[in-house]
Amino acid sequence: MTSRYADVIQPRPAQRAALDATLLPLFAIEDTRDENRVKAAFAALDANDARGLYMRLVAPAQSDAVATRFAQLSPRCQARLVNFLHDAPRR
Repeated sequence: MTSRYADVIQPRPAQRAALDATLLPLFAIEDTRDENRVKAAFAALDANDARGLYMRLVAPAQSDAVATRFAQLSPRCQARLVNFLHDAPRR
């Protein structure tokens, strides 16, 4: 049986490539203004994409370029962004 969340956990390759192309340049965070740009990108995601990205960031695969770049951020910045992303479905 296929989970109804299959696309969230493993999005279609075209969806994932588009999301990755949008997010990778944003993770070059140097100040609060850059962090706010990432939050704006997260806020623009629909609920399914937000959940999928949240799962990718909290349980990263070694081959995931977005998760790897995210892991290079400071732990405090990671925590703020993951918490913001986790709250996305409630907004």
